[in-house]
Amino acid sequence: MTAFAHRTLVEGRYEAEFQVPASFGPVGAVLVENEHHKETFIREIRLVTAGDPSSAVTFDCNSWVHSKFDNPEKRIFFTLKVSTTSTIRL
Repeated sequence: MTAFAHRTLVEGRYEAEFQVPASFGPVGAVLVENEHHKETFIREIRLVTAGDPSSAVTFDCNSWVHSKFDNPEKRIFFTLKVSTTSTIRL
């Protein structure tokens, strides 16, 4: 699934919305592509399902992500939740 993040009214915060089918299963990782022309620091990614903050999956990134114009490879971040490889989909 692909979504484009947009800046929110909260300084330094971006938001994206996309649909994930229920049959997809638990999310264990996200791929990030930085479309800015400069590197961007990502502190964390929170994936909230059905608008319920209690269901949030957190990806603790604390990392710089290079511009896709400098390096086309996407960065991968894994969730803090421990899962078996059979339950993770990338």
